[in-house]
Formats: sequence, C-alpha cells, structure tokens
Amino acid sequence: MVGYGIGLAALVSGMSVGGSLLAVLPGLALYGFGGGSRSPRCSWPRPPESRPWRQGVASALASTALQMGASVGLALILLIANSSNTVINGLHTAGWVAAAGTLLAGALALTLRREPTALGHRP
Repeated sequence: MVGYGIGLAALVSGMSVGGSLLAVLPGLALYGFGGGSRSPRCSWPRPPESRPWRQGVASALASTALQMGASVGLALILLIANSSNTVINGLHTAGWVAAAGTLLAGALALTLRREPTALGHRP
C-alpha cells in the first residue's frame, strides 16, 4: 500500500493543464507497480492466517471488505474532486487526499502487522 500511495503522489504531482504523458508516466508506472504488488495477497482464496474450516468465511469477508472499501473510497474521492471550481484543482485535491489516505493506511497496516510465533503459526 505504501508503494501504491507513492505512485498516487507521483501521478498527482505530474498532472497539469498543459502537461504531457511524459510528465505523468513515472507516476503511472509507480501506481501500477504499487497496486499490482498488493493485488495477489488480496485475491488469495483463503488467507493463510485463517483456519482451513473457515476458509469460505475468510475469503468472503476479505472480498466484501475490498469491494465496500473501494466503492466508498471512490465515492469520497469523487465528492472531493467535484467540489472545486476547475477540473484540475479538483483532481489535484482528490489525488493528494487519496495519496495521503493510502500512505496512512499502509503505515497503519505495517504497524499492526503480526509476526509468526516460534511454531510458525500466527496468534
């Protein structure tokens, strides 16, 4: 998620009214790499932390949380983007809010990460 947030910040910093593709290309590359590097973990059929007999519930919960978070996040970002007089100002504001929120969520996820116990199982 941290890579995703850095990519968003780079993408937003390259956007301008008369800008070119070359200005946003580094941001697009970082954004794509950051999003692609987290996607395999989100799409596992069963998280390794869950017990085998609870794999259906764990997978459904992860999928539902991902879809709900994406839809609510998109609605908030569009609300912010449309609150400005000009398109580019709205996109900049929405992009910086999205980048800051993503970086904050990534830092929180790294902080709350649990380490395996001596037997290799997570508590």
